[in-house]
Amino acid sequence: MGWAAAKATTVRQRLLVTAAAVATVLGLFGQPAREAVIIGGLALLVWVRNLPSLASVNRVAGVLAGSSLYIYVTHWQVFPRLEDQFAVVSMIVSLVVGIAYAAVATRVMRWRPSRRFGRKEAAGKH
Repeated sequence: MGWAAAKATTVRQRLLVTAAAVATVLGLFGQPAREAVIIGGLALLVWVRNLPSLASVNRVAGVLAGSSLYIYVTHWQVFPRLEDQFAVVSMIVSLVVGIAYAAVATRVMRWRPSRRFGRKEAAGKH
């Protein structure tokens, strides 16, 4: 859906993507308010190409976007442990753990390829 939203340039294409969003999200969660927020967000992505923003907000959004896979993977372990007592704290901790995991994974992946080769090959690359 995100790819289609990014590629839609004509009014017809945008209408089709918006209709697809409505058709696929309605009834998905059984929570009309949640579904309305998701559909509204997708519609904004389709119809509004640029939004004014502050650099600090963009940096935070970039970190969250770059860490989103890791947040998704780790939140299942973090969120349920605190959810009942402190839902907001649980969400924040889930985000922080996911961001930290993304940072560690990124560093390991940057470090790891140079360790695949022998010292001569790795030294020759630099």
